[in-house]
Amino acid sequence: MFAYDQSLSIVEADEADVVAIHRSTDTLTVSPDGLSPRPCNAYVCVIQRKGVIRVYVVLEHADRKGRWIYAAPESAGEGDAYLPLIKEGLAFANSLGFTLHEVNLNYGKAMREVVIRDIPVIRRPSAVEPASAEAPKGAAPPGAPAPSRVDVEKEVPPQEKKGSAPSVEKAREAKPSPRDENEAKVLAERLAAEKAEAERESRERLALLKANIDLLVSERQAQDAALAVQEEELQGEIARLTKEKEKVEREHEKTTAPLKGTVDRLKGELESLGKGASAAAASLRNEITWLKAEKDKAGEETAREEDRLRAEVAQLTAARDKEERAAAKRIESLKAQLSSLSEERAQSEEQRAAKVKELEAEVERLTADMSSSGKQAAKDIATLESLLQKQQAKKEEARKSAVERLVALAAEVEVLEAEREAVEQIVSRRGGGEMAEALERAEAEVAALRREVERLVAEKALAEQSAAARLSSIQAEVTRLAPPVEPSAPSRHGRVQHVRDESVKPVPDKAEPVKPAPVKEELVKQRHPAPAAAAAPPAVSTAGEWDDDVASAVEEALKEGEPDPFSFMGGGEDFVSFGAPGGEGSSGAGVEFNLDKALDMIECGNPSEIIEIYSSLNVVNITPAGRPPQPCGAYIVALKRGERFRVHVAWSLTADNSTLVYSPEKQPADAAECSRVVGDALGFVETVGFMMDSVKLNADPDKRGRALSKIPVLRIKG
Repeated sequence: MFAYDQSLSIVEADEADVVAIHRSTDTLTVSPDGLSPRPCNAYVCVIQRKGVIRVYVVLEHADRKGRWIYAAPESAGEGDAYLPLIKEGLAFANSLGFTLHEVNLNYGKAMREVVIRDIPVIRRPSAVEPASAEAPKGAAPPGAPAPSRVDVEKEVPPQEKKGSAPSVEKAREAKPSPRDENEAKVLAERLAAEKAEAERESRERLALLKANIDLLVSERQAQDAALAVQEEELQGEIARLTKEKEKVEREHEKTTAPLKGTVDRLKGELESLGKGASAAAASLRNEITWLKAEKDKAGEETAREEDRLRAEVAQLTAARDKEERAAAKRIESLKAQLSSLSEERAQSEEQRAAKVKELEAEVERLTADMSSSGKQAAKDIATLESLLQKQQAKKEEARKSAVERLVALAAEVEVLEAEREAVEQIVSRRGGGEMAEALERAEAEVAALRREVERLVAEKALAEQSAAARLSSIQAEVTRLAPPVEPSAPSRHGRVQHVRDESVKPVPDKAEPVKPAPVKEELVKQRHPAPAAAAAPPAVSTAGEWDDDVASAVEEALKEGEPDPFSFMGGGEDFVSFGAPGGEGSSGAGVEFNLDKALDMIECGNPSEIIEIYSSLNVVNITPAGRPPQPCGAYIVALKRGERFRVHVAWSLTADNSTLVYSPEKQPADAAECSRVVGDALGFVETVGFMMDSVKLNADPDKRGRALSKIPVLRIKG
């Protein structure tokens, strides 16, 4: 609570010591603490001296001839500790009816001093203070507040009041002299320094004030010019408004005449109502009395409820202390368990270390055993390689024999064709039954030769398939017996080619152990049974076309030593071994697959469009038109784009690093037809000699995309 301090007549503080100032917006007449009522302006000042903050509430008289200063009973340290005191001071001023606002002190040093000097209740401390207790009579004691300007004027003798105010030198003369010469000298130097500092500060403030005055004068001149213009406008506006006012007053007099009678009537009614208001006031007084009694009753009930809540809080505090003690016991128990578990863990680590040593010894023993088994496996591999070379030699002899036999048959076919043409010429010239019979016998012989050629083609396909199966079994045995090695990097086609054509690439000195993929040919045939006609080689072309193609192919084989003599069985553009003539393949039961020159790869938007895919377990040596003989792999891909189904067969040529894409003559319309077309595609590629296996598609989109990106015939755009 702020108390009135009669010893203070003004607040003394340097500008740097002022923390905050609040001042009232209006002048009010107040009489705090029984003082005589006087109109006052209110100020709340926060002053910091030597690290101690004090708050003052100053009520300055409107005539500025006196002030009442209220000081806070306690001080605050540095920081925000003074905020409660300033709130209390503002509340005290508000209780007297004042409305205060904070004075902005966020300026530079000079401007801040100007703002603070404009506050009449704050002044700088006196430059001269009593030096000892031997002050002259009438001087203020040490620590007492400096007298106000009014008090000083009262104490000044009349002869001094007439002249100017006493100077600083006279005040110094009034002070007691120093005890000795040294003290006087020190005091004189200090006073001179203080005087010089005060003069310097005065000059700085004077220069700043002059600059501010010049600025204010220029602003005032600009304002005066603007106000003159505005005044002229306002005078014109006043004249206009005066005329309008006179007009409105005349109209008002006309309209207020009947209203005056109404007002008189209402006054009479109000007087009659005032008589009945006394009874209503008595009723309100009774109601107020009842409300006060209810308030007292509610206060008593509140006190009882407070006592009950305090008892409940004490009970809950006791329960909390009890739970804390129980928790401390549980913590001690858990610490003991943790210590025992740590010991058990150390023992288990020691046991694991011993077990690791035993396992390391076992690993060393197994390594030695593996080394000895690796040497034995190397011997077995050498034996199997020799067997493989023998099988390859036998296969080469069989191929050469088949080539020689086929060339002989081709020559016989050419001779028979020449004889047939001669017979036809004779028949056309002479006619007769004997000639007709001879022609029939020649045609029968030609048909028999054709059947023989077809049988040889089928035997070649079966021989190659059996040789591939034997090579796969031999390689599986080699892999089983070979020591474990680091996995090799995947080939360009994303999978290891299990069989190489010995006529194109010779067998290396040491076979590389490769684990062959499991053969699922029987499962594929059960799921997509190939038509009966697919097992047999495709039919040869007509007599005239077949003779010309056979003759040219045999001549090229004899002259250039072509390594694959069976390539002459085709005859059209882009022919591939064991396909249908003219570059077309047929499944043998309805849907034919033709070379799609518009596609260089099978394209799909994203991996989810592929619903089924097959890849070959072996490679087959083929001779495309205009290209050298080379091995290739086969793929069957079924796609679904929206509601449309697509099936393609692709051959991946390893030497040319290219792809041949075959499409059916009619793409399937639904899922059932797509399954049938996939079966026809299996029959088509198996006729060529490929063994196909279904590729399992992962349900995870990322894994499926990574697996499909390794298939060389696919191009995924998404």
